[in-house]
Amino acid sequence: MVYAMGVFVSVKNLVIIILIFGAGLGAGHFLFAAEDKGTSKPDLATQNVASVGGVNAAVDEAAVRRIVEAYIKENPTVIMQSVNDFQQNGQVNQLEARAEPYLAALQETAGSGIIGDVDAEVKIIEFFDYQCPHCKANYGVLQRLLAEDKTIALMPKFLPILGDGSENDMSLYAARAAEAARMQGQFAPFHEALMQSKLPLSRAGVQQIAASVGLDVERLKLDIAGEQVAKVVAQSRAIADEIGVSAAGTPAYIIGGKVMIGAAPDSYERLKAMVEAARHSD
Repeated sequence: MVYAMGVFVSVKNLVIIILIFGAGLGAGHFLFAAEDKGTSKPDLATQNVASVGGVNAAVDEAAVRRIVEAYIKENPTVIMQSVNDFQQNGQVNQLEARAEPYLAALQETAGSGIIGDVDAEVKIIEFFDYQCPHCKANYGVLQRLLAEDKTIALMPKFLPILGDGSENDMSLYAARAAEAARMQGQFAPFHEALMQSKLPLSRAGVQQIAASVGLDVERLKLDIAGEQVAKVVAQSRAIADEIGVSAAGTPAYIIGGKVMIGAAPDSYERLKAMVEAARHSD
């Protein structure tokens, strides 16, 4: 057994992962003997066929294991990344399956915050938290995509999971403030100002940002405390819980039914590819 990325993985499974992700053993495939030798066929119990680097050779299972173990020692980082990618791919597939029933509702523009054209061809759904540093770091990527392509729109969805759960939970307060801003027709400028702010969130700071974009702050405070705003934010959180993105973390993007979790150096390329795939999915 090998311990990688927090998971114990058998050598046999590591070989499969290596081959799936092309981790460096070359073009090849292995036929393994069954785990239960008593039920395996005689011709496969002691011999496997391997094709490594285009060269066919008959090797026994011990030889295969020696090859794999040597590769693991020489390339531990690649192996751990392969296991991590394998786990993430499985998680994303599950999220996509669970998101499918909610896609129409998530893309409904009536009563929702939106940045861009309400009739945009492709909508980027983003579950986020105003206190999430990764969400803020990736916001420039979203702005770039919107600036380059007027046929896409961003639909932020509230997922306030980074607060302290107290009456002064600033993740929750900021989310409710954004919904209150939407009720005044100022969601986009307020959202962008909050996402670009580098100051720690506070009630006074949120209200100051609201005033800076022209919101009626007294009305905003009343709406923040109202049942309608609380209901909208709670519903957004409930959908995130049902899909599983609350556990996966923020930011979480859904585009045309495909899911991406987190921010990465290649976020622009990945999100752009998802947009194009959604555009040509029909």
